[in-house]
Amino acid sequence: AVVADEVRKLAERTAQSTGDISTMIGKIQVSAKEAVEEMGRVVKQVESGQSLAQDAGERMVTIREEANKVSEAVTEISNALKEQSQASQDIAKHVESIAQMTDENNAAAEETASSAQDLDRLAGEVSATLLQFKV
Repeated sequence: AVVADEVRKLAERTAQSTGDISTMIGKIQVSAKEAVEEMGRVVKQVESGQSLAQDAGERMVTIREEANKVSEAVTEISNALKEQSQASQDIAKHVESIAQMTDENNAAAEETASSAQDLDRLAGEVSATLLQFKV
């Protein structure tokens, strides 16, 4: 009877231990399932992050290309402004030269006018002298 009682107690403890082990296995399975689900979410987030990083990289390439285009346009504008500045300086020199030539022409015109007045005076004197020799 003592042995049977001990066997019965051992069987109860074994049954209880088996139940405890079964409960722990169930908890471990639930935890493992949750871990797998969380890993799935993390994998999706990593994939999303990779996609965003790839998009960002592509956009950075586009931005760099557009920045290069802007830089080239600025260089072209700068060159055009230099050419315009040179052309403006050339025009200013030509205008100054034209003004100088105009002054020279005015001086020559005044000299011609003075010479014409002298010729007119001399013509008058010649006419007066010829009138004295009329026969």
